[in-house]
Amino acid sequence: MNGKIDKIKKELEEEMKICAMRQEYEEAGILRDKIQAIDNITQKQKVSNAVENNIDVIGIAKNEVRSMFRSIFCKRKQNDRKRALFLE
Repeated sequence: MNGKIDKIKKELEEEMKICAMRQEYEEAGILRDKIQAIDNITQKQKVSNAVENNIDVIGIAKNEVRSMFRSIFCKRKQNDRKRALFLE
């Protein structure tokens, strides 16, 4: 997935540069904000746990429409793998 995100981000950056060259500053600003949002979402998150290097976190949420089961597997204090399962 990281390769797809890098490709999308590069395309947005190229489009932003073109908009800036054409003095389409509002559109360039929107693209800049999208790039920043991608960076915020994809940055690696560290897990603070002094005792364990490897932990699994499981969560369950439910509302009137559906339920969600979420698992996060952490290795070497970084989020290694995330999975979500929605049940209706």
